[in-house]
Amino acid sequence: MAGCVFRVSGASFDADRFLAESSFRPIAARPDGFNVEVSPSETPFSEQVRLAVQFLRNHASDLARLRAAPIDGAELDFGLWMNDSPAQSATFPVDLLKLAVAANVALKVSFYAASDV
Repeated sequence: MAGCVFRVSGASFDADRFLAESSFRPIAARPDGFNVEVSPSETPFSEQVRLAVQFLRNHASDLARLRAAPIDGAELDFGLWMNDSPAQSATFPVDLLKLAVAANVALKVSFYAASDV
């Protein structure tokens, strides 16, 4: 999996109630949280970033409601494939960082081993 996913969780969070009144369309939901696809798998990092900025802007009102909800955390998880080089980096642009901080959303990078399958 290499794409961007928005994740929310909280031990005291009623995800079903929150989602019933939000514009989020989860790809997975649990009683205490949910996941929303921000970009599909196989999306290049630069496009994941562009779509994450768009996501944060488009869902500003829902994100404001989340800040007041009893959640343990919210994150944008960017999936990247590892390559054969000895070092890899991924830089987040300032506009994404500002939007994420304003929404109280953490940024995460998950690296996945490339498969020959």
